[in-house]
Amino acid sequence: MTAILERWETSGDGRAVFLTTWARCTDSVLAAVQNGRLADAAWVLTLLDDLAAYYFITIEPDDDDLRRVTPPAWRAAHDAAASRDATAHEALILGVNAAINNDLPQAVCDALLAEWPLNNTRLERRHQDLCIVLDIVATAIDPAGGAVVDCGPRTLRAAEARARADCSRHIAHLVNAWSDEVWENAIALVTSADERWRDVIRDTVEHTALRRAHLVMCDITARSHLLELPAHRLDYVFPVRHEPLSCRVPARLPQWGGAAPAAAS
Repeated sequence: MTAILERWETSGDGRAVFLTTWARCTDSVLAAVQNGRLADAAWVLTLLDDLAAYYFITIEPDDDDLRRVTPPAWRAAHDAAASRDATAHEALILGVNAAINNDLPQAVCDALLAEWPLNNTRLERRHQDLCIVLDIVATAIDPAGGAVVDCGPRTLRAAEARARADCSRHIAHLVNAWSDEVWENAIALVTSADERWRDVIRDTVEHTALRRAHLVMCDITARSHLLELPAHRLDYVFPVRHEPLSCRVPARLPQWGGAAPAAAS
């Protein structure tokens, strides 16, 4: 991670904004592991490795076309980081959205499946460790927790300090709003009937992350409120279509309903 970050900072790659923040969050979790704050340090380290793997598959190797293996939420984040039309704040929120809402439930699922089945006591320990990890991430982002996030050189210099504080406070608030859903989605993935159902649930997780990417980037009424909603409520109220001119995310939203499939002949 350090080598990639150094290369991106040297080349002026906009993805360094997210990676700088995520490296700070990861370091904070590792510090908590060393300080004995987590119930099962080994499991948390496995979780961090699994989570990193989901991210790295979208950026390495950098000379290859990775769009076929990059989830839509990450495509939105990477596109925003490379765009002059997106702010550093938007690019950072998109990255955190993809990491928390798209990758983390799947990484938790992988870590749990490696030792499944678990009794209730051990499962609850895993849940509590995840809650602590998410709290650490939110605290590392929020300046009230002792760290000021770097929203990048595109921040207006005259209001840089305030913009950074507002940026980090907003993202930390979103992490807290999304935290319960991470565990719920992970358990749904773990306890799915078979791989086909797991794929369906995984698609649902990825669709929710994509919806939230649209809420970050597009001109949608009440988008700040919608961004905090849990997935099951967002599915009911999210505007499936919005004006093409106001849409800044190339990835199309999933369309529910429509014409019934043709009967097999």
